[in-house]
Amino acid sequence: KCDIWSLGITFVELLTGQACFHRERGACDGYTKEVVLREIQEVSEGDVERMLTGLPSAQAVDFHRNLLAVDPSLRPTAL
Repeated sequence: KCDIWSLGITFVELLTGQACFHRERGACDGYTKEVVLREIQEVSEGDVERMLTGLPSAQAVDFHRNLLAVDPSLRPTAL
């Protein structure tokens, strides 16, 4: 299920040209792998909706909303 999430994030970044978890230069000082992973785990539905703004169509938004469902059990499976 995390691979589906990652695929959704990658697609959103490719379509919008913006990093979903962008940090300004210098804002990442002291960030560890654990801190970044915790931030990703704490993503809310509102965060996902903000990531989806700027997608080219309603169909793209619906598709990516499905891939980026906060509850992993609601995401499609790769199997």
